[in-house]
Amino acid sequence: MGYRVGAITSAADGLEITFKGRGGHGSAPDRTIDPIAIAAHFVTDVQAVVSREKDPAGFGVVTIRAIRGNRRQHHS
Repeated sequence: MGYRVGAITSAADGLEITFKGRGGHGSAPDRTIDPIAIAAHFVTDVQAVVSREKDPAGFGVVTIRAIRGNRRQHHS
């Protein structure tokens, strides 16, 4: 058993986020919603929060493990 002021251990939690879009043709990108582009912005924004908004003396890490694309869902 130990005692220390401040953080002494850490934990890991997982989260899965799904970005849904709308496919289309390369000749009409204005008619699509690209979930990969949305996910890329999300990664940038999350990293900025960790590096710019969190107290640098505090502990905090966010890791984006994977981005998976091309998982089209068929709706009936």
